[in-house]
Amino acid sequence: MPSSPQPIGATDLSALARLCGYTYPAHFREWEQLLDAHHRLLLVASRDHGKSTFISKLYPLARAIRRPGIEILVISYSETQVMRLIVGIADLFEDTAGIKTLVPGVVRRTGARPR
Repeated sequence: MPSSPQPIGATDLSALARLCGYTYPAHFREWEQLLDAHHRLLLVASRDHGKSTFISKLYPLARAIRRPGIEILVISYSETQVMRLIVGIADLFEDTAGIKTLVPGVVRRTGARPR
């Protein structure tokens, strides 16, 4: 059963973005605030504003880190695009140094479980 959700502040997502090699422009901060304020949200932005990067990679990754066991539904125009986005999230989690240490309960480098 997923634990209670923890708020994801701007500094958390911006730090995660930097850790993953992405920039965190001002409009990402605005989108984050909108997501925190609304249960449902329609985000309309022109091409190359990072919608897929933010909404389909960084935000779900942050949610999964903060709330292990959460189920996330990824919807896109095609199954191929959905698979590409899911693989992108998995690759970020597996290949980015330091991400696993952010997940509560994950064994640290010392081999000791956090208490």
